[in-house]
Amino acid sequence: MGGVPGAVSGVQRVLVVEPSPELLRRAARAGFLVWSLADRGRRGGAHLREVAGRSRGLLLVDTGDAPAVRGAVACAVREHGIAHVLNLGGVRTAGPVFAAAQDAGVAVNPAHTVEVLTDRGALRALLSPHPRLRVRARRAYGGAGVERAVAGFGGQAVVVRSARPGGPRRAELLRGQREVGRWRLGQGGGGQEPFVVEEYLPGPQYAVETLSVDGMHQVLGIIALETTGPPHFVTTTHLYPAPLAGRDEAAIRSAVCAVLDLAGFENGAVRTTVVHGPGGTPRVLACRPGLDRADHAARLVRLAGGADLEEAALRALTGEVPAAVPAGRSAVVGLVCGPPGDGAGDGAGGGSDGGGFDGGGFAGFGAGGGFGAGVLAGVRELPCVAGVEVAGRGVSPGCAAHGHGLVAVVGAGARQALGHLAAARARLAGVGREVT
Repeated sequence: MGGVPGAVSGVQRVLVVEPSPELLRRAARAGFLVWSLADRGRRGGAHLREVAGRSRGLLLVDTGDAPAVRGAVACAVREHGIAHVLNLGGVRTAGPVFAAAQDAGVAVNPAHTVEVLTDRGALRALLSPHPRLRVRARRAYGGAGVERAVAGFGGQAVVVRSARPGGPRRAELLRGQREVGRWRLGQGGGGQEPFVVEEYLPGPQYAVETLSVDGMHQVLGIIALETTGPPHFVTTTHLYPAPLAGRDEAAIRSAVCAVLDLAGFENGAVRTTVVHGPGGTPRVLACRPGLDRADHAARLVRLAGGADLEEAALRALTGEVPAAVPAGRSAVVGLVCGPPGDGAGDGAGGGSDGGGFDGGGFAGFGAGGGFGAGVLAGVRELPCVAGVEVAGRGVSPGCAAHGHGLVAVVGAGARQALGHLAAARARLAGVGREVT
C-alpha cells in the first residue's frame, strides 16, 4: 500500500469519521493515534464527550454539508500528518471524505472508484456489458424524464429511485406507465432530481460485507434482509449469518467480488446489496463504500460471534489482511413499533444505499427491563439513540405508541433468533395498545 506519511515510530495516525467509543478504545489498544470527525448536531452530549476524551482531537462539522466535511478532512490531514482516513459515516459522508483524501494524497483507491460504486447510473453503465451482472436501467431527470424512461420499458414493472447516493426520494415500484402520474403527484412533481429507472428484480435480498486489501476482496459476512415489499421496500429485519445453500452463497460472493474488480476498488470496506433472483442469479442493487454505524451491521456480526468489521477495517489500513470468522450463533436486528412512515429500504430494487434501516434507534432491553427475561428471551440490551425513550433498562410505552425503534436478539440458529424477535415485537405491540 506504499509508504505511510503519518507513521511516527511505528504509530499510525488515523482520522475516523463518526467513530464509536468502542472503536476508539480498540484503536488505542492497537497503537493507533486517532483524530475524530463527528456531526456537530448529533444528539447526546455524553457520546461526543466520550469520543473527544478518547481522541487526540475532535472535529465537529455539519456532516450534511459536503464542502465542510471535505475541508475538515483536508485540514486534519495537513495539520496532524494523518496517514489514513476511515469513514464510518456511510453514504452521507463517503463522497466528500474520499475526495478530500484523494486531494491530500492519502486515498487508497483510484479517484473514480467511489463515484462509480455509489452513483446508481454509473454502476449500471459499468455492469451493462456483462450479462451475468447486467440490470436494465435508464437515467432520468425530473418527473418528465422519469415518464419517458418508464415508457421505454414497454409496460414492464420498474423501480424509480434517486441516482445520487443518499438522495431524498424514496424508491417506488411502478407497474407500468399508468402509475407514473400517481408517482409524480406523490413526489411533488419530481423537480429536476436525477433518478434511475430500472427493471424490478424480485427475490430474496442480502447485504454482503467485504473488506479489501490491495485488491484482495474478503467477504466477512452475508446478511439476509427482510423488507415490507412493494411499493417502497422498507427494510424491517437483518439476519446474520444468512441461511444460504452453499451454491447460492458462492454465486453471491462471486458476483460481489466481480463488481469490485470491475470498479477498480482496492482497499477498504464495501456493503453490496444483492437480490437473488429467479434461477439463482444474483444481481447487484447498490454498493456503499465504507462502513456505516447507522446500519448496525458491525454490531449484528459481532453479536453472532463473527468478525469485528470496524476493527478489521482499521487494521486493514496498514495492510493487514482480514480473516473471516465463522459465526457461532445467529443474530437479528429488527424494527419494532412499526416501520417509519417515510422510510425506504433497498430490497428488490428499493431505495436506500445498502439495505440499511432508515431512522429508528435501538430499544434497550436487559435483565432489569420492564418486560421480563422470560418474555424477551435472547434479547440483548443495546444503546438507545434518537427516537426511543428508555425508562430504566426497559423501553417506555412512548416508543410503541408514538414511534419506532430497533431491537437486537440472538439465538442458537436462525429460527430461534427470529422467534425471539417475533416475541419482542408482539410484546411491544401490546404495550402500544395499552397506552393509545
